[in-house]
Amino acid sequence: MKGELLEMSFNIEEKYLYNIDINDKFFDSLKEDYADFTKWFLRKSKEKKAAYITYNNGNITSFCMYKLEDEKEKYLSFSKPFLPKKRLKISTLKVSDRGKGIAKTYLEIIMNKAKEYKCEEIYITLFDKHKELIRLLKDFGFMYYTFKYTTRFDGEVVKESIYVKKI
Repeated sequence: MKGELLEMSFNIEEKYLYNIDINDKFFDSLKEDYADFTKWFLRKSKEKKAAYITYNNGNITSFCMYKLEDEKEKYLSFSKPFLPKKRLKISTLKVSDRGKGIAKTYLEIIMNKAKEYKCEEIYITLFDKHKELIRLLKDFGFMYYTFKYTTRFDGEVVKESIYVKKI
């Protein structure tokens, strides 16, 4: 009803990747979009990396992971590389359980982490097909910066946009 607040009910957990099932169907689209997603996920599991995650009835419904980068990071795959700075990269952000404010909550967590780590910028790479996420990113002050090319699971090379937010 108009004027009625929706109750947003979700529980975000921080879990080590080695405790998350890479074979969950939630990850299928990421495996299709990124040729090396499974290899990357398993490598990050061995490095004892963690991610934020939500479940609904035992199924993964969202996943958010970030990476802290310093001034030594190279951005050779970007069409216009970044200047050296301390940054927080949103490595993965996917929400299938929409309409609950989960993506917004993840972005707030990321922004707080960037401030905690004294980063100068936050960035994310994503495909233009993710229009809702791009709108949300712009609402949070992210701006298009450049692009890079990414190889999909089928070998197709596609353009991926890079959005940046200054802290």
